[in-house]
Parts: sequence; C-alpha cells; structure tokens
Amino acid sequence: MIATHGGDVVKFAGDSLIIAFAPTDAERSISDDSGRKLATLRSARCASQLSINYGDSPFTAITSQG
Repeated sequence: MIATHGGDVVKFAGDSLIIAFAPTDAERSISDDSGRKLATLRSARCASQLSINYGDSPFTAITSQG
C-alpha cells in the first residue's frame, strides 16, 4: 500500500516505519511549490488508508456511516 501511494520505506524504527514521499516529476511540473503539497497529500491519503485497514482509526466511523 505504501508503494501504491508512491512512498519509500526509509527506516524501521521499532514497531514504526519512517516513510518518504518525494514529489514525482509530474507533481513538480504542475505545481508552484516543486510538488511538495501534492506529495504531502499522497502521504496523508496513505496514512489514512493504513489506519483504516490496519489500526484503530477515527476515519472508520466516518466511512462506515456512509
């Protein structure tokens, strides 16, 4: 799932992961901030999906209600 969102696992830290989301060439070419906002959005989407699928999540209640 991390790779699907364009993330790269940089380091394992105990029971956690450190993941980098670098801007893609396409993101760099269409934004005025070198793609940083779009890469951040991808990372947030990935974190949300991981939380929904694998852990307790405040998003679970939202998505299950419709």
